[in-house]
Amino acid sequence: MVFIARYRFTGKFNLSSKKNLIPGRIYLHSSGFKEAAREDREKALLGPGKHALEVLVKNQKRFLESGIVFFRGATYWNEDKNRVLELFGYSGISEQKWPGNGERHPWIIIEGGIVAPSKDLWKPNPDICTDVEIAMGEEEKFRRITTFESYVYAQPPLGNLEPTEECYRNIEIIA
Repeated sequence: MVFIARYRFTGKFNLSSKKNLIPGRIYLHSSGFKEAAREDREKALLGPGKHALEVLVKNQKRFLESGIVFFRGATYWNEDKNRVLELFGYSGISEQKWPGNGERHPWIIIEGGIVAPSKDLWKPNPDICTDVEIAMGEEEKFRRITTFESYVYAQPPLGNLEPTEECYRNIEIIA
């Protein structure tokens, strides 16, 4: 398995929503992508990123109150054609405490089918996809050799999990 794309959320202030979006990076996993792309490749590619953005925007207040300063995670299509987001929020990390270990808050968010999403289901996720664990390990290796700002905004190498098409390695999702 491989990651198809890397979405980047820059954390810019959004004047229309009056919310300061928390920066983050989400990877699109190949799981279920081929099946979803048969119907609509663009929707299969951008739909999970938009789903992640919806989750981030909808829950900004909750995340900010929890002290979350940035996100990492992966999104994919499950066997039921639902968009799934494995999300890790990080708190307790700052430039002053860099590169110390902060707290990691894992969630799994499953939103209904491609056509008609249902209500988000939030629960702790003890069973993260192993490719996601490998990617998060690469993120952690990168964290230990770079500055706080570079870690939050730069793109760490993922080795053989790296998106193969250059144009999909840094898709910026803007609210």
